[in-house]
Amino acid sequence: MTNHQHYGLWLAGMVGAIAAVGAGARAIAASPRLTDLPDLPNVGAPAAVAEVGSALSTDQRAEILTLHNAARAAVGVEPLMWSAALASDAQAWADYLAANDRFEHDSSIRGQQGENLAASLGYANPIDIGVSSWIDERNYNYVPGVTLSEAMSRATGVIGHYTQIVWRDTTQLGCGLATSRDGMSKLVCRYNPPGNNLRQVPY
Repeated sequence: MTNHQHYGLWLAGMVGAIAAVGAGARAIAASPRLTDLPDLPNVGAPAAVAEVGSALSTDQRAEILTLHNAARAAVGVEPLMWSAALASDAQAWADYLAANDRFEHDSSIRGQQGENLAASLGYANPIDIGVSSWIDERNYNYVPGVTLSEAMSRATGVIGHYTQIVWRDTTQLGCGLATSRDGMSKLVCRYNPPGNNLRQVPY
């Protein structure tokens, strides 16, 4: 199978709406990219630094890390460190999505960075609803201990956002947030090294 065919395995676009919490509130998540490459390259291994690197506040960065690392601790994998470089990349993509009223993955980072997307409208805390919706995918009949390909075949919904969060080999995280003219929040998180290799076990 050629690299072109491998890349064809990644998914993009929107999936079903997450149950609304308040009147008029809704959230959606873009299907995460999936790769079937034996050895995915890292992106320059950005160092974890004190700066946020995006439009997020220090408290928002802490909230994202706490949510991600609680999910990772629950399955026994090491916590993620924040990368301002990844956050800067994520912010640039969030700004693009917001400015152009779009919701899609950045095709230029295939095999270089992992990416989770969420969009929400009417929520006071778009970070909590976005990241929590990714983590809640573990409830879609996720089966641990098997390759991602097999886990996907058994799942009752999209699980790739969750598996990227708990991917054992991923060590760094950075996120950005922007708001479209219609008030829709666009949350972008980037991961290094990227996860979701179909032939590997997530953790």
